[in-house]
Amino acid sequence: MKIFILILLINIVSVVNAKINRVYHPYVVPLEKELEYRSLYQETDGSSDMQILQLLGYGQSINETLFLEFYIVSEQAENESAEISAYEAEALIQLTEQGEYWADYGLIFELEKITAIDKWELKSGILVEKEWGKWSTTLNFFTVYEFGEDYENEWHTAAAFQWRYRYSQFIEPSLEVYSSEHGASIGPALSGQIKFSQKKINWEFGLQLGIDSDAPDSYWRALVELEF
Repeated sequence: MKIFILILLINIVSVVNAKINRVYHPYVVPLEKELEYRSLYQETDGSSDMQILQLLGYGQSINETLFLEFYIVSEQAENESAEISAYEAEALIQLTEQGEYWADYGLIFELEKITAIDKWELKSGILVEKEWGKWSTTLNFFTVYEFGEDYENEWHTAAAFQWRYRYSQFIEPSLEVYSSEHGASIGPALSGQIKFSQKKINWEFGLQLGIDSDAPDSYWRALVELEF
């Protein structure tokens, strides 16, 4: 029942188009550096052709509470070459120690420049995570401002939800919900971590199914992070 209510709340929210979906967690690891790759595969509107969205990023923690990351985003239609579509800078701030309060809290700020037109997106959000034994619930809430000479200035709000079971370090199944101007979706995901030497690989793989008429019928998302 609680999950059903959360899904309804998220679907009420009008959400900005998140080019490559993920759920953010409100934690910063001191002295951490990472390389991140994300991808999303979905059918284009009115066609069986696949559209491929990709993101490559580098980030590092500045101190115990601040993590900065920079991204290059590309888009690619099936049988065509990939083209850079955006650049993005991101700052994640951990507000509370893990387990200090009823839930753990963080803030996130993002600035994105669209390359094809004079358009910018400025996003700020709050990250909330609560652990229940081996279960954890994560909520992301955003406010987004889109502006530029080639774009009518607009405000949006955004949200994402994850309900995860921490079965083991190597595999954690979850249920995720996303919503955007292109519709709302829900689906299962798997994530895990592999440690070797002083490095870690975090991976995620998920399937999203559209739950309204605006969303694609389905799309796949993947994420790989190398932490060092």
